[in-house]
Amino acid sequence: MNYIRTAGILVLCFICGKLHAAVPGNFELGNFFITTTMSSVSAEFSIKYTTAMERKGYVKLVITDAAGKQFLEIPRQQVVLAAGESKRIKLSEEKLRPQLWSPEHPVLYKMQIAVTYNNKGDAADVRKIGFKSFEIRNNLFYLNGKPYYLKALSQWPVSRIEDANGKPAPEVWEDERFVKRFFEKIKALNINAGRIGDHELWVRYADEMGVLNITGSYSGAGAKDSKVFESNRENFTPKILQLRNHVSTAIYTLSNEIQWTANPDFLGLAKAN
Repeated sequence: MNYIRTAGILVLCFICGKLHAAVPGNFELGNFFITTTMSSVSAEFSIKYTTAMERKGYVKLVITDAAGKQFLEIPRQQVVLAAGESKRIKLSEEKLRPQLWSPEHPVLYKMQIAVTYNNKGDAADVRKIGFKSFEIRNNLFYLNGKPYYLKALSQWPVSRIEDANGKPAPEVWEDERFVKRFFEKIKALNINAGRIGDHELWVRYADEMGVLNITGSYSGAGAKDSKVFESNRENFTPKILQLRNHVSTAIYTLSNEIQWTANPDFLGLAKAN
């Protein structure tokens, strides 16, 4: 995992979310950690065998572009699992030349990881991915190796949504037509980033339509509480696990309006954590 820490910010470059997973057979796939750069891809995942005898299977990774043309195939690898055993697998490739993802050109690929047994498909995971890098150099953001300026909108989906009569209407968060129109409007305004958070529908549209996601921990203990780091870690770890495979994910903010000067022990806690 490549990351940069600066001024309380953790910056990572990852890719995006699942389309669907095939119904599993005797093998189960899970706990995916997909990482890309401008020229590489790495897929780490768990494979578990669920029946009562040892079995040998084969794992293969294939990536295709939007037109269905094969971009990459990693030759199948053999895996032998005892009954109920789980193993961690890593498939990776470097020196690739993909089309890069950006808000201006949100290019996505389809990645399939499949397990076969006796030449028959047993389990598969299919998802959309993108290739990008995002980092900080000399106080500037860099996207895909070039300086990049964020034109961002604050929290969305917004915390408070009201209907025409002024009544709360949070159901629009789940209304895909509304979400699509919202993103179309955002793109028309030339906005390329926002505090989108971890709502799966909104994150999927950020991947597909090209908006960088600035997400973070905005709840839990405040700086005056000595448990501030423990609390943020507890709140934030599930968000990282959910968002780490989305190409739109760009910045994780590890704290928010913490007023660290209110706690004389804060800097010591920060160094310890």
